[in-house]
Amino acid sequence: MLNNQYHPPKKLKTYLLSAFILFLLTFEHAPAADENSAGRYYEEALIQFRNNETNAAVINLKNAIQQNQNYVAAHILLGQAYLKAQDLNAAEVEFSLAKKLGADSALIAKSLAQLYLYQIKYSQLLKEIDPAKFERSLRPDLHIYRGHAYLQLNQLEEALKEYQLAAQIDPQRIEPLIGEANVLLRRNDIQGAQQAAEEATRKEPKNSDAWYAKASIKHIQGDLKSALDDYDKAIANAPEHLDARLARAGILMDLHQDDQAEADLSYIRKTYPSDPRAAYLHAVLLERNGQEEAAINELRAAADVLDSIKPEFLVQHAQSLMLTGLVNYSLKRFEQAAAYLKQYIDQFPGQPGAYKLLGSILLTKGDAEKVIELLKPMLVRAPHDYRLLLILGTAYMQTGRHEQANKLFEQAEALNIDNEEIHTELGLNRLALGQENLAAEELELAIKNKPENIKAGIALVILYIDRGEAEKAVRVAQAMHDHAPNNLTLLNLLGTAQVAAKQHERARSSFMQAISLNPGFITAYLNLSKLDVAEHKPDAARQRLLKVHEKFPENTAVLIELAKTEQAEGDYDQAAAWLAQARKIDSRSLAVILALVDL
Repeated sequence: MLNNQYHPPKKLKTYLLSAFILFLLTFEHAPAADENSAGRYYEEALIQFRNNETNAAVINLKNAIQQNQNYVAAHILLGQAYLKAQDLNAAEVEFSLAKKLGADSALIAKSLAQLYLYQIKYSQLLKEIDPAKFERSLRPDLHIYRGHAYLQLNQLEEALKEYQLAAQIDPQRIEPLIGEANVLLRRNDIQGAQQAAEEATRKEPKNSDAWYAKASIKHIQGDLKSALDDYDKAIANAPEHLDARLARAGILMDLHQDDQAEADLSYIRKTYPSDPRAAYLHAVLLERNGQEEAAINELRAAADVLDSIKPEFLVQHAQSLMLTGLVNYSLKRFEQAAAYLKQYIDQFPGQPGAYKLLGSILLTKGDAEKVIELLKPMLVRAPHDYRLLLILGTAYMQTGRHEQANKLFEQAEALNIDNEEIHTELGLNRLALGQENLAAEELELAIKNKPENIKAGIALVILYIDRGEAEKAVRVAQAMHDHAPNNLTLLNLLGTAQVAAKQHERARSSFMQAISLNPGFITAYLNLSKLDVAEHKPDAARQRLLKVHEKFPENTAVLIELAKTEQAEGDYDQAAAWLAQARKIDSRSLAVILALVDL
Protein backbone atom coordinates (compact mmCIF):
# COMPACT_ATOMS: atom_id res chain seq x y z
CA MET A 1 0.00 0.00 0.00
CA LEU A 2 1.45 3.31 -1.07
CA ASN A 3 -0.61 5.84 0.83
CA ASN A 4 1.55 6.41 3.91
CA GLN A 5 5.04 6.85 2.59
CA TYR A 6 8.07 7.40 4.76
CA HIS A 7 10.28 10.34 3.77
CA PRO A 8 13.85 10.36 5.16
CA PRO A 9 15.56 13.72 5.69
CA LYS A 10 17.00 15.28 2.53
CA LYS A 11 20.31 17.15 2.22
CA LEU A 12 20.65 19.45 5.18
CA LYS A 13 23.05 22.08 3.84
CA THR A 14 20.53 24.93 3.71
CA TYR A 15 19.02 23.90 7.00
CA LEU A 16 22.41 23.63 8.75
CA LEU A 17 23.44 27.09 7.57
CA SER A 18 20.19 28.62 8.84
CA ALA A 19 20.41 26.70 12.10
CA PHE A 20 24.01 27.89 12.59
CA ILE A 21 22.95 31.51 12.03
CA LEU A 22 20.17 31.08 14.57
CA PHE A 23 22.69 29.63 16.98
CA LEU A 24 24.91 32.71 16.58
CA LEU A 25 21.98 35.09 16.99
CA THR A 26 20.94 33.49 20.27
CA PHE A 27 24.49 33.22 21.59
CA GLU A 28 24.65 36.68 23.17
CA HIS A 29 21.40 36.32 25.11
CA ALA A 30 22.61 33.66 27.60
CA PRO A 31 25.59 33.20 29.90
CA ALA A 32 28.64 31.98 28.00
CA ALA A 33 29.02 28.75 29.97
CA ASP A 34 25.39 27.73 29.37
CA GLU A 35 25.49 28.69 25.69
CA ASN A 36 28.69 26.80 25.01
CA SER A 37 27.28 23.76 26.76
CA ALA A 38 24.01 24.02 24.82
CA GLY A 39 25.93 24.28 21.56
CA ARG A 40 27.95 21.16 22.31
CA TYR A 41 24.80 19.21 23.13
CA TYR A 42 23.18 20.43 19.91
CA GLU A 43 26.15 19.54 17.70
CA GLU A 44 26.32 16.06 19.20
CA ALA A 45 22.57 15.62 18.68
CA LEU A 46 22.81 16.73 15.06
CA ILE A 47 25.40 14.04 14.31
CA GLN A 48 23.29 11.43 16.10
CA PHE A 49 20.14 12.51 14.25
CA ARG A 50 21.90 12.14 10.89
CA ASN A 51 23.13 8.68 11.95
CA ASN A 52 19.58 7.61 12.86
CA GLU A 53 20.43 7.50 16.58
CA THR A 54 17.17 9.24 17.34
CA ASN A 55 16.81 8.41 21.05
CA ALA A 56 20.33 9.61 21.83
CA ALA A 57 19.70 12.80 19.81
CA VAL A 58 16.53 13.50 21.82
CA ILE A 59 18.47 13.27 25.10
CA ASN A 60 21.16 15.72 23.93
CA LEU A 61 18.58 18.15 22.54
CA LYS A 62 16.70 18.16 25.83
CA ASN A 63 19.98 18.92 27.57
CA ALA A 64 20.64 21.75 25.11
CA ILE A 65 17.22 23.28 25.76
CA GLN A 66 17.70 22.91 29.49
CA GLN A 67 20.79 25.12 29.12
CA ASN A 68 18.98 27.58 26.85
CA GLN A 69 15.17 27.57 26.73
CA ASN A 70 15.18 29.90 23.70
CA TYR A 71 17.43 27.71 21.55
CA VAL A 72 15.29 27.74 18.37
CA ALA A 73 17.44 25.34 16.34
CA ALA A 74 17.33 22.79 19.16
CA HIS A 75 13.52 23.00 19.34
CA ILE A 76 13.28 22.47 15.58
CA LEU A 77 15.64 19.51 15.54
CA LEU A 78 13.91 18.00 18.60
CA GLY A 79 10.59 18.31 16.78
CA GLN A 80 12.10 16.55 13.78
CA ALA A 81 13.46 13.77 16.03
CA TYR A 82 10.04 13.28 17.58
CA LEU A 83 8.51 13.30 14.12
CA LYS A 84 10.93 10.60 13.01
CA ALA A 85 9.96 8.52 16.04
CA GLN A 86 6.24 9.11 15.28
CA ASP A 87 5.73 10.90 18.61
CA LEU A 88 3.42 13.38 16.93
CA ASN A 89 2.12 15.28 19.95
CA ALA A 90 5.64 15.98 21.19
CA ALA A 91 6.72 17.04 17.69
CA GLU A 92 3.81 19.46 17.43
CA VAL A 93 4.74 21.03 20.78
CA GLU A 94 8.35 21.64 19.69
CA PHE A 95 7.40 23.16 16.34
CA SER A 96 4.88 25.43 18.07
CA LEU A 97 7.57 26.60 20.52
CA ALA A 98 9.95 27.25 17.64
CA LYS A 99 7.32 29.38 15.89
CA LYS A 100 6.66 31.37 19.07
CA LEU A 101 10.40 31.97 19.43
CA GLY A 102 10.43 33.52 15.95
CA ALA A 103 11.74 30.64 13.83
CA ASP A 104 11.80 31.33 10.12
CA SER A 105 8.80 29.52 8.59
CA ALA A 106 11.09 28.11 5.89
CA LEU A 107 12.92 26.10 8.55
CA ILE A 108 9.82 24.23 9.69
CA ALA A 109 7.56 24.22 6.61
CA LYS A 110 8.60 20.74 5.46
CA SER A 111 8.42 19.31 8.96
CA LEU A 112 4.98 20.80 9.52
CA ALA A 113 3.75 19.37 6.22
CA GLN A 114 5.01 15.93 7.19
CA LEU A 115 3.47 16.28 10.66
CA TYR A 116 0.09 17.18 9.19
CA LEU A 117 0.28 14.11 6.94
CA TYR A 118 0.97 11.85 9.90
CA GLN A 119 -1.81 13.54 11.90
CA ILE A 120 -4.26 13.05 9.00
CA LYS A 121 -4.75 16.83 8.84
CA TYR A 122 -4.84 16.92 5.07
CA SER A 123 -7.11 19.93 4.72
CA GLN A 124 -4.99 21.90 7.18
CA LEU A 125 -1.84 21.04 5.23
CA LEU A 126 -3.39 22.25 1.98
CA LYS A 127 -4.63 25.43 3.66
CA GLU A 128 -1.43 26.39 5.50
CA ILE A 129 1.38 25.09 3.28
CA ASP A 130 1.54 27.24 0.14
CA PRO A 131 4.71 26.53 -1.90
CA ALA A 132 4.45 29.92 -3.63
CA LYS A 133 5.37 31.65 -0.34
CA PHE A 134 8.77 29.95 -0.15
CA GLU A 135 11.98 30.02 -2.14
CA ARG A 136 12.27 27.81 -5.20
CA SER A 137 14.57 25.20 -3.61
CA LEU A 138 11.94 24.40 -0.97
CA ARG A 139 8.95 24.18 -3.28
CA PRO A 140 9.40 20.63 -4.69
CA ASP A 141 9.13 19.09 -1.24
CA LEU A 142 6.05 21.14 -0.40
CA HIS A 143 4.36 20.25 -3.69
CA ILE A 144 5.10 16.58 -2.98
CA TYR A 145 3.56 16.77 0.49
CA ARG A 146 0.51 18.53 -0.96
CA GLY A 147 0.29 15.75 -3.54
CA HIS A 148 0.23 13.18 -0.77
CA ALA A 149 -2.57 15.09 0.99
CA TYR A 150 -4.69 15.25 -2.17
CA LEU A 151 -4.02 11.55 -2.75
CA GLN A 152 -5.33 10.66 0.71
CA LEU A 153 -8.43 12.76 0.00
CA ASN A 154 -8.78 10.75 -3.24
CA GLN A 155 -8.54 13.93 -5.32
CA LEU A 156 -6.34 12.26 -7.91
CA GLU A 157 -6.15 15.02 -10.52
CA GLU A 158 -5.04 17.57 -7.94
CA ALA A 159 -2.49 15.13 -6.54
CA LEU A 160 -1.04 14.52 -9.99
CA LYS A 161 -0.77 18.27 -10.63
CA GLU A 162 1.21 18.76 -7.43
CA TYR A 163 3.62 15.94 -8.33
CA GLN A 164 4.04 17.42 -11.83
CA LEU A 165 4.80 20.87 -10.40
CA ALA A 166 7.49 19.33 -8.20
CA ALA A 167 8.99 17.54 -11.21
CA GLN A 168 9.01 20.75 -13.29
CA ILE A 169 11.02 22.60 -10.63
CA ASP A 170 13.45 19.74 -10.03
CA PRO A 171 13.41 17.10 -12.82
CA GLN A 172 16.02 15.01 -10.97
CA ARG A 173 13.75 14.27 -8.02
CA ILE A 174 12.16 10.81 -8.03
CA GLU A 175 9.48 11.52 -5.39
CA PRO A 176 7.12 12.88 -8.08
CA LEU A 177 7.54 9.58 -9.96
CA ILE A 178 6.62 7.65 -6.83
CA GLY A 179 3.64 9.96 -6.33
CA GLU A 180 2.60 9.31 -9.92
CA ALA A 181 2.78 5.56 -9.22
CA ASN A 182 0.40 6.12 -6.29
CA VAL A 183 -2.09 7.96 -8.47
CA LEU A 184 -1.95 5.38 -11.27
CA LEU A 185 -2.43 2.58 -8.79
CA ARG A 186 -5.52 4.31 -7.38
CA ARG A 187 -6.79 4.48 -10.95
CA ASN A 188 -6.13 0.74 -11.25
CA ASP A 189 -3.53 1.40 -13.96
CA ILE A 190 -1.16 -1.34 -12.77
CA GLN A 191 1.06 -1.19 -15.83
CA GLY A 192 1.50 2.57 -15.59
CA ALA A 193 2.22 2.36 -11.87
CA GLN A 194 4.83 -0.34 -12.51
CA GLN A 195 6.57 1.75 -15.17
CA ALA A 196 6.78 4.76 -12.85
CA ALA A 197 8.14 2.67 -9.98
CA GLU A 198 10.68 0.94 -12.27
CA GLU A 199 11.94 4.30 -13.52
CA ALA A 200 12.28 5.51 -9.92
CA THR A 201 14.43 2.53 -8.93
CA ARG A 202 16.59 2.99 -12.05
CA LYS A 203 17.19 6.64 -11.23
CA GLU A 204 18.03 6.00 -7.57
CA PRO A 205 18.81 2.33 -6.89
CA LYS A 206 19.31 3.01 -3.18
CA ASN A 207 16.12 4.98 -2.61
CA SER A 208 14.01 3.07 -0.11
CA ASP A 209 10.74 4.77 -1.12
CA ALA A 210 11.22 3.69 -4.71
CA TRP A 211 11.68 0.06 -3.69
CA TYR A 212 8.73 0.34 -1.34
CA ALA A 213 6.55 1.60 -4.20
CA LYS A 214 7.68 -1.22 -6.45
CA ALA A 215 7.09 -3.80 -3.71
CA SER A 216 3.62 -2.46 -2.93
CA ILE A 217 2.46 -2.91 -6.51
CA LYS A 218 3.63 -6.53 -6.50
CA HIS A 219 2.01 -7.02 -3.09
CA ILE A 220 -1.34 -5.84 -4.42
CA GLN A 221 -0.99 -8.23 -7.39
CA GLY A 222 -0.45 -11.14 -5.00
CA ASP A 223 3.18 -11.76 -6.02
CA LEU A 224 4.30 -12.13 -2.41
CA LYS A 225 7.78 -13.52 -3.07
CA SER A 226 8.80 -10.68 -5.38
CA ALA A 227 7.17 -8.13 -3.08
CA LEU A 228 9.13 -9.54 -0.15
CA ASP A 229 12.40 -9.20 -2.08
CA ASP A 230 11.69 -5.55 -2.84
CA TYR A 231 10.61 -4.76 0.74
CA ASP A 232 13.94 -6.28 1.81
CA LYS A 233 15.75 -3.82 -0.47
CA ALA A 234 13.76 -0.88 0.91
CA ILE A 235 14.64 -1.86 4.48
CA ALA A 236 18.28 -2.55 3.62
CA ASN A 237 18.57 1.06 2.41
CA ALA A 238 16.55 2.48 5.32
CA PRO A 239 16.18 0.13 8.31
CA GLU A 240 13.76 2.55 9.98
CA HIS A 241 11.34 2.52 7.00
CA LEU A 242 8.08 2.08 8.89
CA ASP A 243 5.70 1.18 6.07
CA ALA A 244 8.11 -1.27 4.44
CA ARG A 245 8.60 -3.10 7.74
CA LEU A 246 4.84 -3.21 8.35
CA ALA A 247 4.19 -4.57 4.88
CA ARG A 248 6.99 -7.12 5.16
CA ALA A 249 5.67 -8.28 8.54
CA GLY A 250 2.23 -8.74 6.98
CA ILE A 251 3.60 -10.95 4.20
CA LEU A 252 5.70 -12.97 6.64
CA MET A 253 2.58 -13.57 8.73
CA ASP A 254 0.70 -14.69 5.60
CA LEU A 255 3.54 -17.14 4.91
CA HIS A 256 3.48 -18.28 8.58
CA GLN A 257 7.08 -17.18 9.08
CA ASP A 258 6.10 -15.91 12.51
CA ASP A 259 9.59 -15.57 14.01
CA GLN A 260 10.70 -13.21 11.22
CA ALA A 261 7.43 -11.27 11.44
CA GLU A 262 7.91 -10.96 15.20
CA ALA A 263 11.38 -9.47 14.62
CA ASP A 264 9.98 -6.75 12.34
CA LEU A 265 7.04 -5.97 14.63
CA SER A 266 9.23 -5.83 17.73
CA TYR A 267 11.53 -3.38 15.94
CA ILE A 268 8.57 -1.20 14.98
CA ARG A 269 6.99 -1.33 18.44
CA LYS A 270 10.32 -0.23 19.94
CA THR A 271 11.14 2.42 17.32
CA TYR A 272 7.60 3.71 16.72
CA PRO A 273 5.69 2.87 19.93
CA SER A 274 2.70 5.03 18.95
CA ASP A 275 1.96 3.37 15.61
CA PRO A 276 -1.41 1.58 15.89
CA ARG A 277 -0.88 -0.56 12.78
CA ALA A 278 2.11 -2.32 14.32
CA ALA A 279 0.23 -2.85 17.58
CA TYR A 280 -2.70 -4.41 15.68
CA LEU A 281 -0.52 -6.73 13.59
CA HIS A 282 1.43 -7.73 16.69
CA ALA A 283 -1.86 -8.53 18.44
CA VAL A 284 -2.89 -10.79 15.54
CA LEU A 285 0.46 -12.58 15.70
CA LEU A 286 0.31 -13.00 19.48
CA GLU A 287 -3.26 -14.29 19.39
CA ARG A 288 -2.34 -16.78 16.68
CA ASN A 289 0.40 -18.14 18.93
CA GLY A 290 -1.85 -18.49 21.95
CA GLN A 291 -0.74 -15.35 23.83
CA GLU A 292 -4.25 -13.97 24.27
CA GLU A 293 -3.62 -11.61 27.18
CA ALA A 294 -0.63 -9.99 25.45
CA ALA A 295 -2.68 -9.71 22.25
CA ILE A 296 -5.48 -7.88 24.08
CA ASN A 297 -2.94 -5.46 25.56
CA GLU A 298 -1.64 -4.66 22.09
CA LEU A 299 -5.17 -4.16 20.78
CA ARG A 300 -5.91 -1.77 23.62
CA ALA A 301 -2.72 0.14 22.84
CA ALA A 302 -3.82 0.48 19.21
CA ALA A 303 -7.31 1.56 20.29
CA ASP A 304 -5.90 4.24 22.60
CA VAL A 305 -3.92 5.81 19.74
CA LEU A 306 -6.82 5.64 17.30
CA ASP A 307 -9.27 7.05 19.86
CA SER A 308 -7.02 10.09 20.23
CA ILE A 309 -7.55 11.03 16.55
CA LYS A 310 -10.29 13.59 16.10
CA PRO A 311 -13.27 12.13 14.15
CA GLU A 312 -13.07 14.84 11.47
CA PHE A 313 -9.52 13.77 10.66
CA LEU A 314 -10.13 10.03 11.04
CA VAL A 315 -12.86 9.92 8.39
CA GLN A 316 -10.42 11.39 5.84
CA HIS A 317 -7.98 8.50 6.12
CA ALA A 318 -9.11 5.15 4.75
CA GLN A 319 -6.44 3.05 6.44
CA SER A 320 -6.94 4.49 9.93
CA LEU A 321 -10.73 4.35 9.67
CA MET A 322 -10.63 0.71 8.59
CA LEU A 323 -8.05 -0.09 11.27
CA THR A 324 -10.28 1.46 13.94
CA GLY A 325 -13.09 -0.83 12.84
CA LEU A 326 -10.78 -3.87 12.91
CA VAL A 327 -9.36 -3.08 16.35
CA ASN A 328 -12.80 -2.55 17.90
CA TYR A 329 -14.05 -5.74 16.25
CA SER A 330 -11.11 -7.68 17.69
CA LEU A 331 -11.87 -6.24 21.15
CA LYS A 332 -15.49 -7.38 20.69
CA ARG A 333 -16.69 -3.79 20.77
CA PHE A 334 -19.14 -4.61 18.00
CA GLU A 335 -21.28 -1.48 18.20
CA GLN A 336 -18.24 0.82 17.86
CA ALA A 337 -16.76 -1.36 15.13
CA ALA A 338 -20.00 -1.29 13.15
CA ALA A 339 -20.20 2.51 13.41
CA TYR A 340 -16.66 2.98 12.05
CA LEU A 341 -17.18 0.43 9.29
CA LYS A 342 -20.38 2.17 8.17
CA GLN A 343 -18.43 5.42 8.02
CA TYR A 344 -15.73 3.70 5.99
CA ILE A 345 -18.27 2.32 3.52
CA ASP A 346 -19.87 5.77 3.18
CA GLN A 347 -16.49 7.45 2.59
CA PHE A 348 -14.79 4.73 0.54
CA PRO A 349 -17.51 2.59 -1.09
CA GLY A 350 -16.72 -0.51 -3.08
CA GLN A 351 -14.00 -2.02 -0.86
CA PRO A 352 -15.11 -5.62 -0.06
CA GLY A 353 -13.13 -5.91 3.20
CA ALA A 354 -15.26 -3.41 5.13
CA TYR A 355 -18.50 -4.92 3.81
CA LYS A 356 -17.46 -8.43 4.89
CA LEU A 357 -16.43 -7.32 8.36
CA LEU A 358 -19.63 -5.34 8.87
CA GLY A 359 -21.59 -8.34 7.57
CA SER A 360 -19.90 -10.57 10.17
CA ILE A 361 -20.89 -8.14 12.95
CA LEU A 362 -24.49 -8.02 11.76
CA LEU A 363 -24.55 -11.84 11.73
CA THR A 364 -23.45 -11.97 15.36
CA LYS A 365 -26.30 -9.58 16.20
CA GLY A 366 -28.79 -11.78 14.34
CA ASP A 367 -29.51 -9.17 11.65
CA ALA A 368 -29.35 -11.63 8.76
CA GLU A 369 -31.73 -9.60 6.57
CA LYS A 370 -29.45 -6.55 6.88
CA VAL A 371 -26.49 -8.74 5.91
CA ILE A 372 -28.28 -9.79 2.73
CA GLU A 373 -29.18 -6.18 1.92
CA LEU A 374 -25.57 -5.10 2.49
CA LEU A 375 -23.71 -7.89 0.70
CA LYS A 376 -25.96 -8.92 -2.17
CA PRO A 377 -24.96 -5.90 -4.35
CA MET A 378 -21.28 -6.42 -3.44
CA LEU A 379 -21.40 -9.99 -4.76
CA VAL A 380 -21.90 -8.61 -8.27
CA ARG A 381 -18.56 -6.77 -7.93
CA ALA A 382 -16.68 -9.64 -6.27
CA PRO A 383 -18.33 -12.91 -7.38
CA HIS A 384 -15.24 -15.01 -6.55
CA ASP A 385 -14.67 -13.76 -3.02
CA TYR A 386 -15.12 -16.93 -0.96
CA ARG A 387 -15.47 -15.04 2.33
CA LEU A 388 -18.21 -12.87 0.86
CA LEU A 389 -19.99 -16.00 -0.45
CA LEU A 390 -19.64 -17.64 2.94
CA ILE A 391 -21.08 -14.74 4.96
CA LEU A 392 -23.95 -14.13 2.55
CA GLY A 393 -24.72 -17.85 2.40
CA THR A 394 -24.81 -18.01 6.21
CA ALA A 395 -27.23 -15.07 6.26
CA TYR A 396 -29.56 -16.87 3.82
CA MET A 397 -29.30 -20.02 5.97
CA GLN A 398 -30.24 -18.08 9.11
CA THR A 399 -33.36 -16.73 7.38
CA GLY A 400 -34.40 -20.23 6.30
CA ARG A 401 -33.58 -19.74 2.61
CA HIS A 402 -31.51 -22.90 2.45
CA GLU A 403 -31.60 -23.38 -1.32
CA GLN A 404 -30.06 -19.96 -1.93
CA ALA A 405 -27.56 -20.59 0.84
CA ASN A 406 -26.61 -23.94 -0.67
CA LYS A 407 -25.99 -22.32 -4.06
CA LEU A 408 -23.60 -19.76 -2.55
CA PHE A 409 -21.76 -22.37 -0.48
CA GLU A 410 -21.30 -24.51 -3.59
CA GLN A 411 -19.91 -21.47 -5.44
CA ALA A 412 -17.44 -20.96 -2.62
CA GLU A 413 -16.49 -24.63 -2.66
CA ALA A 414 -15.95 -24.51 -6.43
CA LEU A 415 -13.15 -21.99 -5.89
CA ASN A 416 -11.07 -24.96 -4.67
CA ILE A 417 -10.06 -23.22 -1.47
CA ASP A 418 -9.62 -25.95 1.12
CA ASN A 419 -11.16 -23.92 3.89
CA GLU A 420 -12.88 -25.57 6.85
CA GLU A 421 -15.30 -22.62 7.17
CA ILE A 422 -16.78 -23.34 3.73
CA HIS A 423 -17.17 -27.04 4.50
CA THR A 424 -18.66 -26.25 7.93
CA GLU A 425 -21.33 -23.87 6.65
CA LEU A 426 -22.14 -26.05 3.64
CA GLY A 427 -22.45 -29.08 5.92
CA LEU A 428 -24.75 -27.28 8.39
CA ASN A 429 -26.91 -25.97 5.55
CA ARG A 430 -27.23 -29.43 3.99
CA LEU A 431 -28.14 -30.76 7.41
CA ALA A 432 -30.96 -28.19 7.55
CA LEU A 433 -32.08 -29.35 4.09
CA GLY A 434 -32.23 -32.95 5.35
CA GLN A 435 -29.32 -34.03 3.12
CA GLU A 436 -27.64 -36.02 5.88
CA ASN A 437 -25.14 -37.96 3.75
CA LEU A 438 -23.91 -34.83 1.97
CA ALA A 439 -23.85 -32.96 5.29
CA ALA A 440 -21.68 -35.65 6.87
CA GLU A 441 -19.25 -35.50 3.93
CA GLU A 442 -18.84 -31.73 4.25
CA LEU A 443 -18.50 -31.79 8.02
CA GLU A 444 -15.85 -34.53 7.78
CA LEU A 445 -13.91 -32.31 5.36
CA ALA A 446 -14.28 -29.42 7.80
CA ILE A 447 -12.55 -31.36 10.58
CA LYS A 448 -10.10 -33.26 8.37
CA ASN A 449 -7.20 -30.84 8.91
CA LYS A 450 -8.69 -29.10 11.92
CA PRO A 451 -10.19 -31.61 14.38
CA GLU A 452 -10.61 -28.78 16.92
CA ASN A 453 -13.29 -27.22 14.68
CA ILE A 454 -15.97 -27.37 17.38
CA LYS A 455 -18.78 -25.92 15.28
CA ALA A 456 -18.49 -28.67 12.67
CA GLY A 457 -17.43 -31.39 15.13
CA ILE A 458 -20.36 -31.06 17.53
CA ALA A 459 -22.86 -31.07 14.66
CA LEU A 460 -21.18 -34.17 13.22
CA VAL A 461 -21.18 -36.05 16.56
CA ILE A 462 -24.90 -35.35 17.05
CA LEU A 463 -25.63 -36.41 13.45
CA TYR A 464 -23.76 -39.69 13.89
CA ILE A 465 -25.51 -40.44 17.20
CA ASP A 466 -28.93 -39.74 15.63
CA ARG A 467 -28.09 -42.03 12.71
CA GLY A 468 -26.94 -44.82 15.01
CA GLU A 469 -23.29 -44.50 13.92
CA ALA A 470 -21.99 -44.24 17.46
CA GLU A 471 -18.45 -45.44 16.74
CA LYS A 472 -17.98 -42.56 14.28
CA ALA A 473 -19.41 -40.18 16.86
CA VAL A 474 -16.86 -41.35 19.43
CA ARG A 475 -14.00 -40.90 16.93
CA VAL A 476 -14.92 -37.27 16.21
CA ALA A 477 -15.65 -36.42 19.85
CA GLN A 478 -12.36 -37.99 21.01
CA ALA A 479 -10.37 -35.95 18.46
CA MET A 480 -11.97 -32.72 19.67
CA HIS A 481 -11.39 -33.65 23.32
CA ASP A 482 -7.71 -34.44 22.62
CA HIS A 483 -7.20 -30.87 21.37
CA ALA A 484 -9.04 -29.31 24.34
CA PRO A 485 -8.84 -31.75 27.28
CA ASN A 486 -10.21 -29.24 29.79
CA ASN A 487 -13.27 -28.27 27.77
CA LEU A 488 -16.22 -29.56 29.82
CA THR A 489 -18.67 -29.39 26.90
CA LEU A 490 -16.48 -31.59 24.73
CA LEU A 491 -15.78 -34.00 27.59
CA ASN A 492 -19.50 -34.35 28.24
CA LEU A 493 -20.14 -34.82 24.51
CA LEU A 494 -17.51 -37.57 24.41
CA GLY A 495 -19.25 -39.33 27.31
CA THR A 496 -22.60 -39.05 25.52
CA ALA A 497 -21.12 -40.60 22.36
CA GLN A 498 -19.55 -43.37 24.43
CA VAL A 499 -22.93 -44.13 26.02
CA ALA A 500 -24.44 -44.37 22.52
CA ALA A 501 -21.65 -46.78 21.56
CA LYS A 502 -22.38 -48.80 24.75
CA GLN A 503 -18.90 -47.99 26.08
CA HIS A 504 -20.35 -47.48 29.55
CA GLU A 505 -17.13 -47.66 31.57
CA ARG A 506 -15.42 -45.13 29.31
CA ALA A 507 -18.48 -42.89 29.45
CA ARG A 508 -18.55 -43.07 33.24
CA SER A 509 -14.84 -42.16 33.28
CA SER A 510 -15.49 -39.14 30.99
CA PHE A 511 -18.32 -37.82 33.17
CA MET A 512 -16.28 -38.33 36.35
CA GLN A 513 -13.35 -36.49 34.77
CA ALA A 514 -15.67 -33.56 33.97
CA ILE A 515 -16.81 -33.47 37.61
CA SER A 516 -13.21 -33.53 38.84
CA LEU A 517 -12.48 -30.51 36.62
CA ASN A 518 -15.58 -28.69 37.86
CA PRO A 519 -17.53 -30.13 40.84
CA GLY A 520 -20.39 -27.77 39.98
CA PHE A 521 -20.89 -29.20 36.46
CA ILE A 522 -24.43 -30.54 37.02
CA THR A 523 -24.85 -31.93 33.49
CA ALA A 524 -22.21 -34.59 34.19
CA TYR A 525 -24.04 -35.69 37.38
CA LEU A 526 -27.29 -36.00 35.41
CA ASN A 527 -25.58 -38.06 32.73
CA LEU A 528 -24.10 -40.37 35.36
CA SER A 529 -27.57 -40.92 36.81
CA LYS A 530 -28.91 -41.73 33.32
CA LEU A 531 -26.07 -44.19 32.92
CA ASP A 532 -27.05 -45.79 36.25
CA VAL A 533 -30.62 -46.19 34.99
CA ALA A 534 -29.37 -47.64 31.68
CA GLU A 535 -27.40 -50.20 33.67
CA HIS A 536 -30.52 -51.03 35.72
CA LYS A 537 -29.21 -49.38 38.89
CA PRO A 538 -32.15 -47.14 39.88
CA ASP A 539 -31.14 -46.95 43.54
CA ALA A 540 -27.65 -45.73 42.59
CA ALA A 541 -29.21 -43.13 40.28
CA ARG A 542 -31.63 -42.00 42.99
CA GLN A 543 -28.92 -41.68 45.65
CA ARG A 544 -26.64 -39.78 43.28
CA LEU A 545 -29.39 -37.32 42.36
CA LEU A 546 -30.43 -36.80 45.99
CA LYS A 547 -26.86 -35.81 46.85
CA VAL A 548 -26.78 -33.36 43.94
CA HIS A 549 -30.19 -31.98 44.98
CA GLU A 550 -28.84 -31.43 48.47
CA LYS A 551 -25.98 -29.32 47.01
CA PHE A 552 -28.15 -27.52 44.43
CA PRO A 553 -31.71 -27.45 45.85
CA GLU A 554 -32.94 -24.79 43.39
CA ASN A 555 -31.83 -26.59 40.23
CA THR A 556 -34.94 -27.71 38.32
CA ALA A 557 -32.98 -30.01 35.98
CA VAL A 558 -32.00 -32.20 38.96
CA LEU A 559 -35.62 -32.32 40.13
CA ILE A 560 -36.82 -33.29 36.65
CA GLU A 561 -34.26 -36.11 36.51
CA LEU A 562 -35.35 -37.32 39.95
CA ALA A 563 -38.94 -37.37 38.70
CA LYS A 564 -37.96 -39.37 35.59
CA THR A 565 -36.09 -41.88 37.76
CA GLU A 566 -39.15 -42.43 39.97
CA GLN A 567 -41.42 -42.53 36.90
CA ALA A 568 -39.25 -45.26 35.37
CA GLU A 569 -39.71 -47.28 38.56
CA GLY A 570 -43.50 -46.76 38.51
CA ASP A 571 -43.66 -44.41 41.51
CA TYR A 572 -45.80 -41.74 39.83
CA ASP A 573 -46.80 -40.01 43.07
CA GLN A 574 -43.17 -39.35 44.04
CA ALA A 575 -42.43 -38.28 40.48
CA ALA A 576 -45.32 -35.79 40.66
CA ALA A 577 -44.04 -34.50 43.99
CA TRP A 578 -40.60 -33.76 42.54
CA LEU A 579 -42.14 -31.97 39.55
CA ALA A 580 -44.44 -29.95 41.79
CA GLN A 581 -41.37 -28.79 43.68
CA ALA A 582 -39.69 -27.87 40.39
CA ARG A 583 -42.75 -25.92 39.24
CA LYS A 584 -42.80 -24.02 42.51
CA ILE A 585 -39.21 -22.91 41.82
CA ASP A 586 -39.91 -21.94 38.18
CA SER A 587 -43.54 -22.02 37.12
CA ARG A 588 -42.71 -20.86 33.57
CA SER A 589 -40.04 -23.49 32.85
CA LEU A 590 -40.91 -25.25 29.58
CA ALA A 591 -38.83 -28.28 30.61
CA VAL A 592 -40.87 -28.66 33.82
CA ILE A 593 -44.19 -28.27 31.95
CA LEU A 594 -43.20 -30.90 29.36
CA ALA A 595 -42.13 -33.30 32.13
CA LEU A 596 -45.51 -32.85 33.80
CA VAL A 597 -47.30 -33.48 30.49
CA ASP A 598 -45.20 -36.63 29.99
CA LEU A 599 -46.08 -37.83 33.51
